[in-house]
This record gives sequence, structure tokens and C-alpha cells, in this order.
Amino acid sequence: MLGTKGQHVPHGAALTAALGRASWQKSLATLQQAKLAGVEVNIVHLGATMASFGKAAKWEVAVALLSSIPLFEVPPNILVLNSLMMALDKARQWEVALSCFDEMSAACLQADVITLNSLVSCCSRAEAWQEALSIFDSFENWQVQRDRISFNSAMYACERVSCWPLAVHMFEEMRQAGIQPDVISFNTVLGALEASGHWPLSLSLLQERSKCWPADPVAVGVVVACCEASRAVSAAVRLARAHAVQVPTPNAIALPECRGEVQADDASDGSFEHTSVLLEEVTEAFVAAQLPRGAVVVDCTLGGAGHSQALLEALPHVRLFGIDRDSLALQAAARRLAPLAHDDRLKLVQGNFADFPRLLQESGERPLCHGLLADLGVSSPQLDRFDRGFSFRGDGPLDMRMDTEDTKARTAAWYIRNLQPKQLANYIRDFGEEAPEFAELVAEELCAAKPARTREAVKIIEECARQACLPAGRVHVATRTFQALRILVNGELQALESLLLAAEKNLAPGGLLAIITFHSLEDDMVRRKVRGSALARGSREDSLWIPAGSREGLRPSDAELHNNARSRSARLRLAVRAGRTATSPGEKDDTLAVNQQRLASMNVQRLEHDPLTVMT
Repeated sequence: MLGTKGQHVPHGAALTAALGRASWQKSLATLQQAKLAGVEVNIVHLGATMASFGKAAKWEVAVALLSSIPLFEVPPNILVLNSLMMALDKARQWEVALSCFDEMSAACLQADVITLNSLVSCCSRAEAWQEALSIFDSFENWQVQRDRISFNSAMYACERVSCWPLAVHMFEEMRQAGIQPDVISFNTVLGALEASGHWPLSLSLLQERSKCWPADPVAVGVVVACCEASRAVSAAVRLARAHAVQVPTPNAIALPECRGEVQADDASDGSFEHTSVLLEEVTEAFVAAQLPRGAVVVDCTLGGAGHSQALLEALPHVRLFGIDRDSLALQAAARRLAPLAHDDRLKLVQGNFADFPRLLQESGERPLCHGLLADLGVSSPQLDRFDRGFSFRGDGPLDMRMDTEDTKARTAAWYIRNLQPKQLANYIRDFGEEAPEFAELVAEELCAAKPARTREAVKIIEECARQACLPAGRVHVATRTFQALRILVNGELQALESLLLAAEKNLAPGGLLAIITFHSLEDDMVRRKVRGSALARGSREDSLWIPAGSREGLRPSDAELHNNARSRSARLRLAVRAGRTATSPGEKDDTLAVNQQRLASMNVQRLEHDPLTVMT
């Protein structure tokens, strides 16, 4: 059938399909064209159109469509009401939702479980706790059977008002009704118990949860906080040891003998304890590179100074130049490296590693180095201090700046307040490697709520995961969003690109480039730069880099993974700067054979199962 301008207007099932897969603007336009063309519009068509409004959170348009239903000569239907409630739930318009529900009730529409669940969820998310619990109690009046979503939404309302007795009662009522709790059910009731001090009950629920799902650092952290609230310090420490996870706690409950297992959120003493990843592999690589006497090695990410200390001890003939954006890291590194800082072997500066040539010059050094090390990402002390805002496991300001003294730097909260949802969704998708649909949902909710603290942001992301029906996994649902925000705040990928470009000009021929990456965005940049240069130029004489080590990079050993779970994503990539190699700062040699052979020997011993690939 043709519309007013000769367009073909679908009808029947084809119209339903067209309305369901189109954007809300296209759905509305198609519905209007169908009405003008005389196509019969039924309740299914209206429900599909309303559903498109719900996906886009266009609740105003959805309410307007509800009021215009009589124009289509279609009686109100529960399908349309449910689609409207989902749109209002997403927009947190609980007052409008209750008003529309009352109007539809007056029209003698029978609510179902989807209707009431949407109302409970909408009120809970909008912090209308009393209304949410009142609707939950009204299920029996409507003769509607509660399901898992009903109980989870109601327990969430109890958690937000710290009404832990009612949350526990609902949890038990759910099990008595024959409904199996899921991971969201357990996490919600554990969250309600966090400040109650009833740590035995929390421990019991966590043990029951662990029978079905692997240990979740967030859930364990909540129970540890509950133990802390009742001063059950020993129970908190035993819990962290039993689950073999690093659990940062809000108020420094860790005992000295278990410092490596339970990290405290109190670094007021300036402590910056960090376990360097791939320490042996990095040290072996620099020893094998046979750097000349007096050579300068730049540690671009000083952190806890573990790598720097190992290099200074293993290479007594070289000098080290350390850089970090974090002033606390620099202070801790200076204390740790003080015994090795003799004969002008050590210089430490605060700054961005992308500017290492300028920092070298400003410190009186030549802008040329013979070794370049970068351990990318965020360090354990930064994660374990909740006031830095990097971690989703505790509560703190949504900051995420590496350099907190830089007043011009924008915080994560600033970006959430000032970016459009589409812009933020693109960053979450690209920097967090998140699924596009979920990135859009998270961005919309964050921009609407504008959280200022990490716990607020985490609850929003967890609610998005519940709404999107994401299955529980080993990685917390907030991981990718927090990674994206951190990369955005600190310009990490731009800094890495600048570092790689500067290394081409300021790393001496024969010098060693060693970069530790923790996610595919970083690793792909390094791999493409190093191996892409060698492949594109074709010959050793023209290549900027000669990659060393396995094609996949060096990974942590089983022993290191056992001792430091946070090293699981680490990957070390090595490359030798091509060209004429310097045997001393003023002398030259025409071959890189010695460096390549020694690096090859080190890697063959390290990875017997993964053949060495040295492209020459």
C-alpha cells in the first residue's frame, strides 16, 4: 500500500517487523504513514512502536503515544502498558509511571509480572524506596506471582536505604517460594549487610554464593567491610586469604604479616608498595642487550621502582633516569633507590613519559638513551587507594588522574558531566573494548545520573548489566568502563603513541625497547609499530626496529601468576633499535649481531615451547 508521497507502507506482520527493528524516529514516522494510508493498525503494532521508544528512553514520546491510542481505534492493552513502563523505568520517571499505571488500572487493565517488575525497578532506581516496597507488597492484590526479578529489585531498594533485616527477609522468602537466587540476589543482600556488622551471616551467604559462582573481589570486599564494621579483623584477614584475592578495605584493617594479601586504603604514610610484573624477564633482556658503559636507561613508569632497582643492581655500569606522573610514586621510589643513587647513577623527575626527550634535556642529559622501559597501566597502590578513584571495589571520588597535582587535568566525573551520551559511549566502546549496545546503555545512565563517586558509578553499571541481562562472569561488569574512563582522563593511548615516535628518534642504535602492556589496545599499538616497521621496510638496513622475543610476546610464568594474580594480563614486547650500534656513548660499531644473539638466547631458554622469532 502507498503512503501520501507514494512510499510503500508495509502492513500486517511486515509492519510489525519494520516498527520493531527501526529507530524510534523511524518507527513513529512509519506508524503515522500507516495511519494516513489507511493501513489497519493493531495493538501489536502500537506495542512494537512503544518498545522502540523504550530502547531509546524516549518516555515523553511514549506517554504521548499512550494518550493518542484512541485515534487508532484500538483499545488499551497490557502489551502497550508494559512497553511504556519499560521506557519510564529506563528514564527513572517513577511518578509518571505510577500516574500512567493508575490510569490504565482505571481502564480495568490487569497488570502482569512485567508491569509490576518495571514499576518496582523504576521506583528503586529513582530512590523512591517506599513506593518500590509498596508495589512489591501489592503483587498479591493483583494475583501476580513474584519472580526473581521482583525480589532482586525489592532487595535493591532495601540495600539503598540500609534496611538489611527486610532484605534478608526477602532473600529467605524468595528461597521459600522455590526461586533460586542468582549472583545479583547474593550481591544485593550482601550489599545490604555491609554496614550492619552481622559478619557471620555475611560469611555464611558468601560461602553459599561461592558454591555456584567463583570468588568475586567485589562481593568478598563487601563482606570484609562488614567484618570491619564489627571489628572482626581476624575474620576479614582469613577471608581474604581463603579466597586468594587482593581485597582493598576502606580503613586499613590489614595486619603486617598479610600485607601482600590484603591491601589497605591508607597510604598517608607515603607507602607505595607494588609488585613489579615480569621482573626477571625484563632484567634478563637488558643484561642480554649488553648496553655500553655509561649508557642511560629510561624507566618511563617508575611506580614502585621494582624494575629500576633490579636494573641498577644487575647493570652497575649504566645510569637510570626515572619518570612518573604520580608524586607519591616518586617519593617512594627515591627512598627505595637511595642506596643505589651514587656516582650520579640515578635521576628521578615528575612528568609524562611521552616527553622523555625534553625531560632528559631539562635534567642536563643528552636526549639520547640506550634503554627504554615502560610498564603501562595503573599500579596496585593506585588501585588500592580508593581516594584515587581508579578502583570499582570501594568508594571514593571519581577522579582517576595519575597526576593529582595537575589542576588543569580533568577528572572522570568531569567527563561524565560534560560529555554527550553518544561521545561517552564511543569512548567506552573504543577504550574499554565494550560491546556497543551495552556501552550506549551505560553512557546514557551515567550521563543522566552524573555520579561523583566510584560506588555510585558501579551501582549504575551493575544496574545496566541487570537490565541488559548480562550473565555473571569472572570479570566485573564495571571493569571495561573504568578502563575506558582512566584511559580518557590520562590520555594514555596518545601518550603511548608519542612515546613510540620519540623512541624512534631518541633511542640509540642497538638500544633496547621493552614495553609491558596489559590490554589489547596498548599491545596492538606496540606490535604494529615494532613489527609493522620491520615488515614495511623489508630489509634490516632500512628497518627502524628489529623485534626480539616470541611473536606473541613474553607472558608471566605460572609461579608469578600464582604469587601475583594482577600479572595475568601482562605481556612484554622487546625490540632492538636498528642502525649502527654504539659500543660506548662516543664509539660506533656496524653490527647488531651481539645484541640479537644474546636476546635470542634469553628467549629460547624462557620459551622453549614458543619458537623465537627475530625478524632480520
